[in-house]
Amino acid sequence: MERNSPMNNIHYPVPDAHSFSTEEICKQLNANSDKGLSDSDVKNRQKEFGKNTIDEKKRKNPLLIFLLQQWHCLSFFRTGSMDLQFLPSS
Repeated sequence: MERNSPMNNIHYPVPDAHSFSTEEICKQLNANSDKGLSDSDVKNRQKEFGKNTIDEKKRKNPLLIFLLQQWHCLSFFRTGSMDLQFLPSS
């Protein structure tokens, strides 16, 4: 990207973007709300900022979640039964 590029004036993320009008945000981001971005603008922004993607987290196996929850419950019963073992009998 060149030093005098209009994208050098863009500050991401736009602070308090919710409090500005659409026109003000488009002006700050050098965008057009009617036409969108040109293909060259899209390529330049992707080159500078990367693609707009969300990485998907690896999901835990539902069976593993279930077993871990059961193990947690069983540990309480095991601890409780050990405590009862040391109580004096009547």
